[in-house]
Amino acid sequence: MTEQLREDSASTVVAQVRAPDARIPRRAVRDERPPAERILDGAEAMFAQHGYTGSSLRMIAASVNVSHPGLLHHFPSKASLLFGVIDRLEAAAQTALDRCAALDGDPTAVVDHIVDVLDPCSPANQLLAVLDTEAVNCDFPGRFRIARLRRVYEHILARCAESLSRPGGPRRDVSPEFVARALMSLAMGHAVRERSVRALQREAHHDDPRDDLRAIVVLLLTP
Repeated sequence: MTEQLREDSASTVVAQVRAPDARIPRRAVRDERPPAERILDGAEAMFAQHGYTGSSLRMIAASVNVSHPGLLHHFPSKASLLFGVIDRLEAAAQTALDRCAALDGDPTAVVDHIVDVLDPCSPANQLLAVLDTEAVNCDFPGRFRIARLRRVYEHILARCAESLSRPGGPRRDVSPEFVARALMSLAMGHAVRERSVRALQREAHHDDPRDDLRAIVVLLLTP
């Protein structure tokens, strides 16, 4: 009887040691990245949700737990923060362009690349769609760079479409530039739709935007 009590007591002690009290809050994982990177992450999220015009430096600072003076130490103005965000978007476009050059001769890989580059569900493309809309304002600080970035993506898409239209490929009676503009417009529109219509849907509607992009590529480039 005594031995049984000892075993029960020992088991209870072990269980208490192994099972932490759920009421004790866990220490938050510290973000070791440089503050400037965290600030840019916060700016991207805020600009995508509220637009450049609708976001403030204080809102962005609060979203990443940085003081307003701390943010100003890295980015002295909202425009400089916007330029940092656009730097990231331009770097992503350059990566997409470099990869496009390595895919020539593989139609399946080219189509997959088009869908990946234009994915309306990606945060980067949803951000670009919002900034592209704001670029209609002549006073928007990033107007030229955003317009140029859209043209870069159109160039990437035209290059992909051209590789699919070469002899032995699908069709040649559709201009690669037209395909590029059509795909870019569809992707930007779908990026907005994902943040509006999709957010209000309560059930599946079989309207995956990636499927739409793939269907348009086939429609435009297949005889």
